[in-house]
Amino acid sequence: VRRIDLRDGQRAEFGRTEWADVCIADDPAMAEVHFAIDNRTSGCWLQPLVADRDTLVNGEKSGEVQLHTSDRITAGKTTFVVA
Repeated sequence: VRRIDLRDGQRAEFGRTEWADVCIADDPAMAEVHFAIDNRTSGCWLQPLVADRDTLVNGEKSGEVQLHTSDRITAGKTTFVVA
């Protein structure tokens, strides 16, 4: 289990290569840079970054969406929980 904290105004990109801010190298199903989370004044927002691989929020394919506590983000075979 790993925790990633984002401060106001921060953005983090998630993927399987070192180009991502958060690298999940052992998930070959994840794109090189799969999705981003922006911590805006209006809340945290998820933005998918690839068209050929799904990003799921609570089990449903997602476009840009505001995140809430306990939401589950699945990219490749990895699941993240919003806290």
